Amino acid sequence: GIGQAVVVFRGATNKQNILDDLVAFLTPDKHLQAYAKDYMALCAEHCNQVGLNLTCTGHGVGAYLAEVEAYRFGKQAITFESPGSKIGVEQL
Repeated sequence: GIGQAVVVFRGATNKQNILDDLVAFLTPDKHLQAYAKDYMALCAEHCNQVGLNLTCTGHGVGAYLAEVEAYRFGKQAITFESPGSKIGVEQL
């Protein structure tokens, strides 16, 4: 059968991360988004080559990245406490 792979986008782990995530969300960090896109492209390509289903997950800003990248690559996302990804998806 087909196996499963999961890409996890980390959310905040401490108070400084929460502030960093808030700044990144309010003033989109293009470097963070570009890194997420590039990493997801590598993961999606590998999974396609070896026959794995790929799912994205994340929490907080990590959930936002998971939702946008899952949408970009036509994959499933399971997220927690996302700030919402409508704007990010509309910009693709």
